[in-house]
Amino acid sequence: MSQPQPRVRRLKTRLDDKYPFVEIKRSKTKSEAVSYANKLRDNGELARVIERPYGYSVYAGHDRHQNIPADKTDVKKTIKPRIETKSYNSEAPGKRRFVKVISVEEDEKFRKLRLNNIFVGTVHLILASLMVIFSNPEFKIAISSTFAAGPPGCINEGLCEQFIINNFQMTIAYWVAAFSFLSASFHYLSAFVFQEYYRKNINMGRNPLRWIEYSLSSTVMILLLMALSGITNLAALIAVSFANISMILFGWISEIMNPPDREKTDWTAFIFGCIAGLGPWIALYGALIINIEQLGVSYSEIPSFVWVILFVQFAFFNVFAVNHALQFIKGFYKNGYFTGELYYIYLSLSAKVVLALLIYVNTLIL
Repeated sequence: MSQPQPRVRRLKTRLDDKYPFVEIKRSKTKSEAVSYANKLRDNGELARVIERPYGYSVYAGHDRHQNIPADKTDVKKTIKPRIETKSYNSEAPGKRRFVKVISVEEDEKFRKLRLNNIFVGTVHLILASLMVIFSNPEFKIAISSTFAAGPPGCINEGLCEQFIINNFQMTIAYWVAAFSFLSASFHYLSAFVFQEYYRKNINMGRNPLRWIEYSLSSTVMILLLMALSGITNLAALIAVSFANISMILFGWISEIMNPPDREKTDWTAFIFGCIAGLGPWIALYGALIINIEQLGVSYSEIPSFVWVILFVQFAFFNVFAVNHALQFIKGFYKNGYFTGELYYIYLSLSAKVVLALLIYVNTLIL
């Protein structure tokens, strides 16, 4: 009785059109992912195990890897270039290397993000430069602090005086220019200096560079809005600054809490960020309304364009939060986080420029 012949397996790896690997399974453990990949290989397919921040992914190409009979050797092959790949853990020599597959579509998306970052950064840079060149350095607002020269309550009882100290002068034109310079700098950092870091984080559904920039530029903007609205107390401005920074950092935490592979969106950080972000606006509008009431000024005496400007400032300042929320509603944006990131760049071009120009015009006419 003849012995059974061992099964010969041949793989059809380069026939017809070449398609990129597709992710077919995610696993939290390496052993589970490797076991699944080995089963695919036993069925005549090529499989790759790729390390991810959330665990491990198994990639395979079902459309191009097929079993071929052992006696079929006259297959005409069409060799095409390999898809660009890189080692995911190349910084750890000696360890098993997993292949990270980068599709042409992904490259095109990041190319689009990079070009937009460069363009918008250049617009902000030109705008900031023009603001400095044509600035009116004479338009300044004094930032002051007050204290009583005596025990608490002595001012009301007439036992001491209240001192007002002008701590420094805020040259509005330069502060507006700084806002645009900050925006330009971080767009360039994303496109050039930290390009790989930017790409890696976008793939993980987050952008730390954006949140760092917002914590600086949006704080500069809210301080400008406060000063122009008459809130110039140093202690109040410091408190407003940290409330605004807290809002931005909650946005960063929101991205960390909601990776692309999440099953359910956690809105906790977003809600807390909205609460923190409302503080400066309540202070601004609250102080404005209280002052109008106490001075006995009729609202009809205030020009309509003033209210329009106040509304536009609020809308453009907070439209970024709207984009943030839509970005985390699954299926709302076609390409998910990529689309949201692109809209952030577009908002930087539109909303930030409008806010900067609205304030800068004050320096020219006042």
